[in-house]
This record gives sequence, C-alpha cells and structure tokens, in this order.
Amino acid sequence: MSSPDRRSLSGGAVFLMWAGLIPGAWPGQAAAPIAPASPSPRPKLTLSWSTASEVDNYGFLVLRGDQEEGPFKVVTPKVIAGAGTSDVPHQYHWEDVEVVPGQTYYYYLESVSLQGAKEKFSPVVSKTCCETPETGPSKAPTTPEPLR
Repeated sequence: MSSPDRRSLSGGAVFLMWAGLIPGAWPGQAAAPIAPASPSPRPKLTLSWSTASEVDNYGFLVLRGDQEEGPFKVVTPKVIAGAGTSDVPHQYHWEDVEVVPGQTYYYYLESVSLQGAKEKFSPVVSKTCCETPETGPSKAPTTPEPLR
C-alpha cells in the first residue's frame, strides 16, 4: 500500500492524497464512476411572435403579470435582439422557465428602439402553464397568435 502524501491548502487545512491511485478512491479500491444526476424537467411556457418588418428596432422585452390588468414586470433578463431596420419578416421565441404548473400568466411585449424608447408592441395574452421536456405542450394553447 502506498503512503499518503500530505499537502497543505490555503488556511492551513491538510488533506491526504494517495500517491498512485485514482483521485477519489480509497486505498485498494477503484474509483466508482459517478453518474451525473439527471435534471428534473422544468416547466416552461414558450412565447412566439413575428414581425412583418422593423424600423430602428433594438429589440423586445417580455412583461408578465398574474392578472390581466397587471401589474406587469419585465421577465426577460436582457433585451431580446431585434432586427434593426428590416423589410423581411422575423420570428422570435422566448421561454419562461419561472412558472408554476396550473398557473395562468399574462404577457405582453415592449419594443425598444435604437434610441432606447419603449413602446407596447402587443396586446396582453394569457397562457396557462405548462410544457415540460418530458410531457410536451399541455392541452391549453401555449403559443399566442403571431404579433405584428
């Protein structure tokens, strides 16, 4: 059996490393492979919209509320990039993963111009959770009609 090699860590703590063995194995034992934990499926709602054309569009913010009247809060961590100025249609998608199964949420979009001006871009739409990677879409519609 090989002897332990003592090494210091910052702060004076000491750990033992068995020379010549697979890291993590006890002396005389092979290290057992550790299977990664499979992530549990996370519920999500997918919002999709399209534009026929765009003028000076920096991008979009998604706002969400628990009631149709609001209040609404921006839920996108950053602006979803727009197409600037474009004469061709563009498709956009965003997934809300901070949702609870069975809960209905209300969403609308704000467009942000290249100058930083914000404007309500869509009507309020309702969506009921949920879609998970394992179950797919629920029977309730999960995608609003394309917005212009």
